[in-house]
Amino acid sequence: MNDKRLYLGIDIGSVSVDTVILDRRGEILEDHYDRIAGQPVATVVRVLREIFTRHSPEQIAGVAATGSGGRLIVSLLGGDFVNEVIAQAKAIARFYPDVRTVIEMGGQDSKLLLMTRDGGSGEPRLEDFAVSSACAAGTGSFLDQQASRLKLSIEEFGQVALKSKAPPR
Repeated sequence: MNDKRLYLGIDIGSVSVDTVILDRRGEILEDHYDRIAGQPVATVVRVLREIFTRHSPEQIAGVAATGSGGRLIVSLLGGDFVNEVIAQAKAIARFYPDVRTVIEMGGQDSKLLLMTRDGGSGEPRLEDFAVSSACAAGTGSFLDQQASRLKLSIEEFGQVALKSKAPPR
């Protein structure tokens, strides 16, 4: 592994720190989802220490961060800050090229991304997007807290919601 160039991506949101290690071809070698419990920097430090038990820091050829804490992390680690809408659109285009509509429920806001095919190249690209105002009501953080109160995983909470006979408007 020491001869490989690796790339580190970090998404620091209000609920979790999501990290990914990519090889030089852009293939995912490992990915992590860690709740921050109000400690985003401490969580990033813990996750990076764990990652660096498997990969030498010298192997990291590039770092990019996104999310509400992304600018702070790149100021501490170096690397590039990437707007999260752009990051999501590029990831959707790469991993799910046939998807046309994305609804993302974040911890602080919700996003709607509309994807299309480029007229010339046929490649997927972001056509338009909308972002809600920053408010926890109706976002992933609120839903995550309610699931936790019911002692359900967020996936189980979603399955229960889908079985509703009288869903809210």
